Amino acid sequence: MNSSDGAPVSKLYYRIGEVAKLLGVEPSAIRHWESELVGLRPRRTKAGQRVYSQRDLQRLMEVKRLRFELGYSIRGTRKVLRSKNIDVREPQDPVVVDNDRMRESLLDLRERLVQLIDELDREQSCP
Repeated sequence: MNSSDGAPVSKLYYRIGEVAKLLGVEPSAIRHWESELVGLRPRRTKAGQRVYSQRDLQRLMEVKRLRFELGYSIRGTRKVLRSKNIDVREPQDPVVVDNDRMRESLLDLRERLVQLIDELDREQSCP
């Protein structure tokens, strides 16, 4: 994301696809980090889309650096982030984690359905 003069554009919020592109990872990697590093929780729009702040982006950049550049495990990454006073809790009870994952899946499905309905509405309104 660059401005016309080549400088990076700073936004208030980024969607998961934008964050994935900036980090050079798949969106599934970001969702995985969110599930393993519970302190990484982006805000959600009313439509259920993840939106990441600059602070979230900075944290995800640090996670990527720790995981890919320095080779830390998730457990090691958690320890390093904690040592930097970044709030990361241990994963919760497996039932709660499963429920969180199911909720995430349902919100993603809802987002896709809303987009599909919007597309169908646009197609019907075109002569």
